[in-house]
Amino acid sequence: MIGKPEMHATLTIDVAPGAKKFQGVWLVHGDGTRWVVDYRARQLWSWFADREVIVTGETYAPQGQAINAVHFRVETLRFAAATMGLGPYRAMGPELELAGTFARDSGTPGSKAAGSSWPVFVGDDGTRYHVVGDDTLELRSASAVRVKARVLDPDMSYTARMSGPDLWIVSIDEDN
Repeated sequence: MIGKPEMHATLTIDVAPGAKKFQGVWLVHGDGTRWVVDYRARQLWSWFADREVIVTGETYAPQGQAINAVHFRVETLRFAAATMGLGPYRAMGPELELAGTFARDSGTPGSKAAGSSWPVFVGDDGTRYHVVGDDTLELRSASAVRVKARVLDPDMSYTARMSGPDLWIVSIDEDN
């Protein structure tokens, strides 16, 4: 199976919000052409900002009110050049739909993480994902949910971290 075509661009984020709180996230091509990928400067994008990236995805026509620009839905994104120690992540995978529950894990007594806790998503298949990113989503616990999320590929040279995959939650659907 042949994958989607890859495209090189620089991911940029508008310095400050403008009209209607629009703070665009853009893919800027070598010829200066810009495609919008998000209307908000979410932390997910900041990890890749101002760097050349390789993306897959597709252009689309937005529904309702939209800014006058080509819109691009990112499927996958990774740094174009190998990087070490420049950020917590090297790439992000496609948006997935997962079923499971939210929980909190805690550091074991005597470890560096003792006394701290962090949110996790436990997939129905038993996979435990560390939930990372904006704290704008209210994480529910103990009730079954479906989420749209992206698995992030960590840069192990950036900082000490726990084992296991990291998950960026895009949206939560409790009415599954």
